[in-house]
Amino acid sequence: MDKVNDKHAMWLEVNLKVNFYQPEDLLAGMWFMNSLYPGTDREFVELWVLEEDIIDEEYDNFVNKNGFPVEPMLTLEMINPDESDLIVAYPPEIGWVYEDDDELRTFDIDDANWIIQNNDGKVSILVDGEAYEQDETIFTITEDQEVILKYFFLEDLNAEDEDEYLTD
Repeated sequence: MDKVNDKHAMWLEVNLKVNFYQPEDLLAGMWFMNSLYPGTDREFVELWVLEEDIIDEEYDNFVNKNGFPVEPMLTLEMINPDESDLIVAYPPEIGWVYEDDDELRTFDIDDANWIIQNNDGKVSILVDGEAYEQDETIFTITEDQEVILKYFFLEDLNAEDEDEYLTD
């Protein structure tokens, strides 16, 4: 893919986070977050997609049983802990995952779960490296106005690959 291989493109590590919200209606396609085994050493977070509209159940009852509605966002942690994280991409802007074969595929909830559960929420986003290195301005490189992400299965990396990933 030309955008990824552009000499000014670079991968910047950001955090995938979820933002809770209270919608007017519970509609198919919405994402929800559930905390499983809370308070134990097996505790973990799972995101899931609502398959069909929920009409008959009260909102409070539904979220108490099934978790809260969430939207994904990408943030950059600030060095100063008193500063809020910088939002790099909002939900409608998160769209693509770059594959090693120079192909893009659609970002989905399975990607989000893997990143949160196995990679501590860390993912890389394609940005204009020249602008970032000049004054830390973040210009995301997009496809169809959606950002391009990349992540690895850490157990598949050897030390050389990891060094290359960290300097990419």
